[in-house]
Amino acid sequence: MANHFEAGVLLHISSLPGKYGIGQIGQSAYNFIDFLSDCGFSYWEILPLSPTSFSNSPYQTSSAFAFNQFYIDYDLLINDGLLNSRDFQGLSFYDNTRKVNFLKVFKYNNFLLTKAFKRFDKNNYEFLKFKNNELYEPYSIYMTLKEMNGNKAWYNWKLEDRYYSDEVRNDVLNNHKDRVDFYYFIQFMFLKQWEKLHNYAKSKNIKIIGEIPHFLDFDSASIYMYSEEFLLNKFNMMDIVAGFPPDEFTKVGQRWGEPLYDWSYMKTTHYKWWRKRIYQALNTFDMVKINHFSGFYKAYGLPFKEKSNKIGSFYFGPGLELFNDFKDSNILASDLGVYFKDVEKFVKQTGFTTLKTIVLPLFKQKKVYEKFYPSVLEYNNLAYIGNHDNNMLRARIEELSKDGLRDLNDKIQNEAKLLKVDFERSESTRYLAIKIIELLLASKAHYVTLMMQDILYQGKESRMNYPGTISDNNWSYRFLNSDITKNLKIRIKELLTKYNRSQH
Repeated sequence: MANHFEAGVLLHISSLPGKYGIGQIGQSAYNFIDFLSDCGFSYWEILPLSPTSFSNSPYQTSSAFAFNQFYIDYDLLINDGLLNSRDFQGLSFYDNTRKVNFLKVFKYNNFLLTKAFKRFDKNNYEFLKFKNNELYEPYSIYMTLKEMNGNKAWYNWKLEDRYYSDEVRNDVLNNHKDRVDFYYFIQFMFLKQWEKLHNYAKSKNIKIIGEIPHFLDFDSASIYMYSEEFLLNKFNMMDIVAGFPPDEFTKVGQRWGEPLYDWSYMKTTHYKWWRKRIYQALNTFDMVKINHFSGFYKAYGLPFKEKSNKIGSFYFGPGLELFNDFKDSNILASDLGVYFKDVEKFVKQTGFTTLKTIVLPLFKQKKVYEKFYPSVLEYNNLAYIGNHDNNMLRARIEELSKDGLRDLNDKIQNEAKLLKVDFERSESTRYLAIKIIELLLASKAHYVTLMMQDILYQGKESRMNYPGTISDNNWSYRFLNSDITKNLKIRIKELLTKYNRSQH
């Protein structure tokens, strides 16, 4: 049987165009699915849909199971009779149509959803049924407690709330039922809108790839309510935090700051918490990418009070044991970069599709990267030029010196010969960018994901994230409807057809 090749686009929900300051799962999402279908793409890849914290990062989340209320579409709430045009008077959602203003989004989102909740029928049968779903009670209680404690982190709450117990739960449910129901309502409305969008994607033969962030923010519902699942001391505080050892990307190592999992305890429950998380994701998306997949084999921990990131140890995880129930599931093992040899062996043993990125191999001199060249990608790969943490392809080429440009031409020329891609040496940034995209599409990787910014030939101003930094520019990228032209769709369709990746 001949191999089947596919291509898709990485674009987070927040980056969709629209009038409410942030991308939402309404008409602009349906339009984007139409765009993908018209071009011949097979899937849409998004970042985690979890609630975000102060950094606005989808990877620093306050819940393992809840969804982000920012993405609930207001126009659909208007259609449901829960909002009206008067509710929007005097509200200005953005300063720049190409950037999310998270402060404004947060302020108006709570205001509008509270109005919608007041008009919502709390005795709605589907809503009452939904409230029996155990996945969403912890977040609803946690967020209510957070409000009661001035929106502080749980470890700064008043003493009687700081340690979760049946007494705390019963008090919240008995005395603050309306606020708990508000947070249930948010999850209910998100999933109602998401299900319709997902069904529309299926009708267009577009799969949706979702992602599970590996670690959780310390100030999160899961850590507050299920502290036994994490490597904490007797006061439920961190002695060890997650990070990454020094490597050629960061000579001083990395300190991420989240707690590690207590795999010894999790083993006694047959990893129930994690299995529940994976099952939920598999029910929400067509394929599931699990972030920092190597952490299931071993994760790097740093002493909380130690200033140096070089003084740490590896903490071994469950390995293959956790995935016994998921051998035939649509799981993608996400770890971009160079694996340790033992980690590489572990990932291969899972049999899951693995991620590869070619942006560093093509722009670096070191031999270690040659196994990531487009010509050596394998069928069991999900391949990228770069991801949300990388600069755009156009910017990468524009920053090259004359020597760097010559080296890039050499690499593209060699790869083009191996992959039978037409190529003539050039100093044109646009031409080289297109040819790099072609190399990836011509590879043997089953899945090839292109970033929307690279498809639109956008520069460094459209970068999604600068790792290790917190700023208003991070996670704020948006494109405009006017960026998508008829000619662009024709060109993409021709490329996907040429390299046997079009679904048409």
